[in-house]
Amino acid sequence: GKFALSRYYFNMFHIRSAEPEDYHDIAELIKRSILNVENSQYSKQQLEQRASRFISATLKTWANNGVQFYVATMQDDDKASIAAVVGWKGSHLYHLYTSPEWQRKGAAKQLLEWAETQQRQAGGAWLWCNASLDATDFYSKNGYLCVCSGVLPKTDIPVRLMHKVV
Repeated sequence: GKFALSRYYFNMFHIRSAEPEDYHDIAELIKRSILNVENSQYSKQQLEQRASRFISATLKTWANNGVQFYVATMQDDDKASIAAVVGWKGSHLYHLYTSPEWQRKGAAKQLLEWAETQQRQAGGAWLWCNASLDATDFYSKNGYLCVCSGVLPKTDIPVRLMHKVV
């Protein structure tokens, strides 16, 4: 069952720095990921508001402000479609999203574990993120604790501040 599937997909992804030419695909992946959540805790309007924030120009602005994006692709194919993405700056994780066709197959978990390892190797003690209500269980299962609840800036979209000592 589920355990065998997790074992099958373990470590099958290649993690690399995102390039500017990836930003369009990343923005589309994030939008699809947000809009395709099953049993979301958000209203359709909130999901659409969240998804509309992600365009390639926005990702370029974040990158210009020091956020480095990393993507998970299939190990044996450099031109493979992007399975998952995460942004990272200092101890803050930004936008860990998985393409709908790769959800529950280990891409986000592998990317998260990779970021934690990189943070430890850089001398960082912890990571934090603003987790969507739909992602709270994922982060909890991976050892993150909810510190407080809030809303995304300039929205009415609730999130949870979560952190983990790495």
